[in-house]
Amino acid sequence: MRHYLLLAVFTLAALSMQAQKLCFADEAAEPKTSQVLKKTSAKTVCKEVIKVQPEGEKTCYYHVSDAYYPTGDYVYKRHYDGGAAYVVDGTDGNVYIKNPISAFSPGSWIKAERNGDGALTVKLPQDIYDGIIEDDNGNEQAVDWEVRLLKLNDEGNSYEPDNARTEMVLNRDEDGTIWMNAGDVIGIVDKATGEWIGFCDYNTRLEAINEYKVVVPEDINDKAEKCLVIYNYGERVPMAEPMNVAFYDNEIYINVRQKNPELWMCGKIEGNKVTVPAFEYLGIHEDFFGKHLFVAPVTYEQINDDGIWYNYYMLSNNDIVFDYDPETRTLTTEDALVINTGKYSVEYLTEFCEMKVKKYSDKIGCPKDPVISSFFKYLAKDDWGMIEFQQAPLTASDDYLPFGNIFFNIFFDDQLVTFQPEEYIYLKEPMTDIPYIFQEIEKDEDNNILPDFEVYGNGQAVYYYRDNLERVGVQTFVYDNGNKLKSNIIYSDGTVVSSVNDIHDFDNAKGTRYYDMQGRSISKPQRGIYIRSNGKQTQKFVVR
Repeated sequence: MRHYLLLAVFTLAALSMQAQKLCFADEAAEPKTSQVLKKTSAKTVCKEVIKVQPEGEKTCYYHVSDAYYPTGDYVYKRHYDGGAAYVVDGTDGNVYIKNPISAFSPGSWIKAERNGDGALTVKLPQDIYDGIIEDDNGNEQAVDWEVRLLKLNDEGNSYEPDNARTEMVLNRDEDGTIWMNAGDVIGIVDKATGEWIGFCDYNTRLEAINEYKVVVPEDINDKAEKCLVIYNYGERVPMAEPMNVAFYDNEIYINVRQKNPELWMCGKIEGNKVTVPAFEYLGIHEDFFGKHLFVAPVTYEQINDDGIWYNYYMLSNNDIVFDYDPETRTLTTEDALVINTGKYSVEYLTEFCEMKVKKYSDKIGCPKDPVISSFFKYLAKDDWGMIEFQQAPLTASDDYLPFGNIFFNIFFDDQLVTFQPEEYIYLKEPMTDIPYIFQEIEKDEDNNILPDFEVYGNGQAVYYYRDNLERVGVQTFVYDNGNKLKSNIIYSDGTVVSSVNDIHDFDNAKGTRYYDMQGRSISKPQRGIYIRSNGKQTQKFVVR
C-alpha cells in the first residue's frame, strides 16, 4: 500500500442530481436527509456563462482550498492542494477567475470588480454552467447552474443558498495572491430548483508561485547522457532505471520521469556538493490532474502493512544535498525527495530515497540476491501456499539488469522444482527456469483470476500446492553466452547458500502416476482433487 493520495476526477456525466437528499457524510452516525430547499428568486448578476477567456493578462496561480464534493446522495469533505488556478486581469478593468470551485471544472469564468483598496468584489449569483449531464441512471438532463454564497441549513447537516448576501469580497496582496474571508462558503446551485448540488469551497487561496523555477536550457537534449539512477522506494530491495542527465559547469539536470521529457530537476554544483533547493518548481502539467509540480524534500518511515512494505512520507523544508564526484560524475544522497503535485500535502508521482546517479552500464553479471518478503505455508483448508520475493534490477556490482533478462529457480527444501503442466495446467510444458516477468493467468468458471505466477513491480509471487515443506528457496540468474550467472540461493528461513547438494528435478514427470479420489488411474488430471505418486512419495494435490 503506497502512501499517496490520488485526487478523484469527477465528471459531469457521473454527477447525481438528487440534490434534495444531499447531506454531509458522517461515518460516526447515520447521515440525515436535509430539508428540501425552496426555489430562490435572487437575480443573477452574470446571466450568461463566460466560456471564452476574457482579454487581458493571464496568470497561473496555486490553488489551495477546503471543499465538499457530491457522490450519490451525500457530500464528502476533502482538502484540495496544488491545482492550477488561472486569473485574467482584464483589459476592461475587471478580474476573471477560471473554475472557482476546486472539484468542479466546467472551464468557465466568474467576474470580480476591483475595489479602491486592492480587494476584489464578486457580485453574486453568477452563471457557471449550462448544458446536458447524465444522472446516475444514464438519463440525460439539461441543467443551468450558478455560483452562490452558501450557509448551513437549520439542521446543520447541509448547505443552502444565503439569499441575504449578494457580494463576496476577495483579498489580494502585492504579489497577486487572492484569498477568501474566513467563514465564506461559495458553491454551485441549481437555478431551476434553488438547491445546492454538492460542490463548494471555503478557506480558498490562489497563491502566486514564488519558488525557484527550473529553466531548462535549449541544448539540454544535446548535453544529456544516459545514466543509471538507483533508489529506494519503500520496498526491501532497491529500484534502478536509466535516466537522462545533463552536466553543465555549475548545474546538473536530471530527467526525473522518462515518460515526461520536460520534467528536469536541477541541482547547483558547489565543489563536491550538488544542492537541489527545497520545493524547486517544475511547472504546471495538465497531464497530472492539472497540478503544479515541485521537487519536495521528505522524511520517511518504512512501514510493513500485511507483508507489503512502503514509505510513509512527511514533508520537510530542507534542501536536498548530494555528494558529487566530478571525475566519475557520480551523485549520492541519503536525503529523500518526491516529485510532488503540490507543496502542502504528499501527493507524489515519483519517489526517490537514498538516490544514487552513476555512469550507465549494462554489463552482464550475477544478479543481486533476491529478498523473500513472505512465505505462506500450505494450509489444507486453502489448498495452497505461496512465496513472495523481490529482485533488484541490478547486478552484484550495481550495473543495470533489466527484469526481462532475469530468470529464477524455486527450491522446495533442497530440491530444485520443475513446474509441471499436470499441476500448473496453463503451462504448455515443464518449466524449471522461470522468466522473472512470467505470469500465467488462470480463470475459474466464474471468470475469477487465479494467478500461479504473479508479477507486481519488482516483486514476484509463486503459488504451490504441496504440504509438509519446511522452507522454500529462490535463486535468480541471467544467461551469458549459454552460461548461468547465479545469485545465492535465499531461503525463507533466512539461510543463504551458494549451492545445494544433490540438486535434481523435483517431481519429474517421468514415472509419475495420477489417481482420482476413487483410486482410478488418470492419464492427465483436469480440475479437481487427485493423488500423485512418483515412486518416492505420494501426495494429494488440487488442480484449480
